[in-house]
Amino acid sequence: MKKFINKETSVPGARCLTPQQQLWELIDAYQQDIIRKVFRRLKKRDQEDLCYAMVAYIRFRILREFTCPFMQTLFLSFVDLVDGKFTNKNV
Repeated sequence: MKKFINKETSVPGARCLTPQQQLWELIDAYQQDIIRKVFRRLKKRDQEDLCYAMVAYIRFRILREFTCPFMQTLFLSFVDLVDGKFTNKNV
């Protein structure tokens, strides 16, 4: 008989969060709404790459460089969004 380990409870206090869940904890509802609308049009792996890049930027101010100009533009736009350069007052 196989034993199944519940990953969420195997280490006390540890939680398994997706990259998007990690990002969502760091940004407000307005920022989530904008990023969610962009993510609908992207592949899952691109969403994850952007989430990891944004988490690194928000927590450590690390600016990642993407080789794809499109992804780099999205990333820098998200950076501007979280830095407050774009708000719902600008719309």
